[in-house]
Amino acid sequence: MNYCSRCGSKLLSIETNLHWKCSSCGRHQFANPIPTVDVAFFDEAGKVLLGVRKNSPCKGKLNLPGGFVDLEETIEDAAQREIREELGLKQDDYSELKYVGSRSDNHAEEGDPRQRLGFLFYSTLQNRDFRASDEVSRFIWKFPSELSIDEMTSGHEYMILMLAAKMWSKVR
Repeated sequence: MNYCSRCGSKLLSIETNLHWKCSSCGRHQFANPIPTVDVAFFDEAGKVLLGVRKNSPCKGKLNLPGGFVDLEETIEDAAQREIREELGLKQDDYSELKYVGSRSDNHAEEGDPRQRLGFLFYSTLQNRDFRASDEVSRFIWKFPSELSIDEMTSGHEYMILMLAAKMWSKVR
């Protein structure tokens, strides 16, 4: 961050990429994480649904359906909204969402270093009649054991996906 969101004056760094103070009005600004949600959909055989990213960042890499949490939205509501937006699915098309855990990774938005705080759910997809959104070129199904960390958009996403696969397999 370079400028104060209140008065537009230059910010002075207090802690690198974490905390700033305005040189004019004294306002403190922090680089708080951006909340996101993802859903690991498994089929009856244990394969997970992954999107192939169409655009930068990470064009061509695999990632889970999901996105940013909107204002005044819970992570559960955000997950269901993202499923509707990215796949065109209704709640009847998948089993109850189960919470896996969270991850933190880097996200640069227009040059500002930010952290993404991602929350992951898993579910079993009961309807394969879905469509790709404008963010992915196509969807593929893969066994988690077939995935490598380099294929995914981040190592953090890969690691939490592996945890979701373990949790899913225990309830099957």
